[in-house]
Amino acid sequence: MRLTFRPVAVATAVALAVALAVPAMAQGTVSKSTAGATSSSGQMMTKITTADVAAILDEAGVRYEITTDDVGDPLIVADGTAALVGERLAVFFHDCQPVGCEDIRMYSYYRSRSGVGLDTINEYNKGLRWGRAFLDDDNDPVLELDINATGGIGREALRVLVNTYLSSMNTFAAKVDAP
Repeated sequence: MRLTFRPVAVATAVALAVALAVPAMAQGTVSKSTAGATSSSGQMMTKITTADVAAILDEAGVRYEITTDDVGDPLIVADGTAALVGERLAVFFHDCQPVGCEDIRMYSYYRSRSGVGLDTINEYNKGLRWGRAFLDDDNDPVLELDINATGGIGREALRVLVNTYLSSMNTFAAKVDAP
């Protein structure tokens, strides 16, 4: 049996598909008025600012300093904070414009009491979903996580990712025998 489509049936199906799709698509879009800026918790951000990250660190009880890196991009540095383990936490901001940055890189390094080898790092990476671990040039263990806002990221998603990294710091410190 051969199926044929009548123009009215096709037009009705297309109109119904568009009517159903438009509200669903609108929920995930970034309006021009919020593009490039931070927004309320239900909307998407296309840039990440130091204020966005600082608010999350404040909630977590992390003391930090906001400064700039060698090329003038924002940099958040935290060390000696009771809420953190590891030698230092740095949040590097990349691809920045006046309204914020495209992405951030969270970075922390550790001093192992017993020394740590690549076997330990590789084993940790096998179970690590968010981020990566490696040994730096001084053979100190490092934990990193990149967060990108290209295309949009929700404020809650940013908060969850930063807090996931902060809690991963404790797990990683235990794995590499860091004080």
